Amino acid sequence: MKRYHCATELAADGLVRREEFDGRVPHVEYHLTEGGEELRPALTALYEWGERRATERGITFGPPDQSAPMWPSVR
Repeated sequence: MKRYHCATELAADGLVRREEFDGRVPHVEYHLTEGGEELRPALTALYEWGERRATERGITFGPPDQSAPMWPSVR
């Protein structure tokens, strides 16, 4: 399933809020709703699990940006 379809389904379920931006480069951002925020501990635990497994395999990456939208923009 494409990321767009997943994001629109999460928005339909009330877990994320879809925000459209018009302009020279129109784009869409998704942000967690209050209901989606309830999932943050589980999502954080999954992220930390993945980070540990990646480290075990020699893969490194930075911490998540808490101020960033949950998903990259969909154009």
